[in-house]
Amino acid sequence: MYEIAISKYYEATVVIQQTIHMAKDTDPSNLMQPKARTSTIEMLNKARDSMSGLHVPVTKLALDELRERLSWFKQEMPYYACGALLLSLSETMRRELQTVKVFGLDSARVRFYEPHEPLYGTEVDARFPSVAYEIDQAGKCYAFDVTTASAFHSIRSLEAGIRAVARCLNIPDPTRGSDRNWSNVSRSIKAELDNRWPPASGRMSGDGQIFDEIYGSLAGLQNPYRNATMHLEAKYTAPEALHIFEMVKAFYYTHRERVSLTF
Repeated sequence: MYEIAISKYYEATVVIQQTIHMAKDTDPSNLMQPKARTSTIEMLNKARDSMSGLHVPVTKLALDELRERLSWFKQEMPYYACGALLLSLSETMRRELQTVKVFGLDSARVRFYEPHEPLYGTEVDARFPSVAYEIDQAGKCYAFDVTTASAFHSIRSLEAGIRAVARCLNIPDPTRGSDRNWSNVSRSIKAELDNRWPPASGRMSGDGQIFDEIYGSLAGLQNPYRNATMHLEAKYTAPEALHIFEMVKAFYYTHRERVSLTF
């Protein structure tokens, strides 16, 4: 996949049509004067610059050949011959563009595809660099309306958060693949919380309250969203995917300073 600069495409087609109009003459005895050839080359240079963002290699090659021919032609070229070459160039571009599909991106979703700053904020990006890819993919999938995939990437990005919480509690990183399961790590966190701050009295303030809130946030996202996302029957509409995206973002942003370990 590649991005087509649609404004450049429009400009290139306009310039080519203007050049065709300038060279339109059916009288074979009417020759292009040096000044007219120079003007035509300048227009072709402008068209070539406008094609920089377009994936039209054959058209670019044809345009370059035409520019070279006009530059080095030893005899005066009839206007009609130049016009015919320009028409051929235009047809080449039309045919080449028929080989690709062009999709428009909703202006409201452009910020998810090409954000001016990290989608979860610069602080979250600095503290959790390992989830930068997942966050970026969640945004791009949402921008392209691949909304179930967006929800999947959003939920997947929570793995760094839950493992960072475990590290804060001095729970060793799992070494076996099975121990890396979210549910297993979550159980280890719950056991450590119960050990340090008994549920009956130890979580009313201080670190006990902080980690109880963080664990509650993770558990709240795990059961209805994380587990469901892993199954085939789960499908997410655009509003649902955006809701999950914002909830995960809120988790990281809210606890970005409490979970202080960079992960």
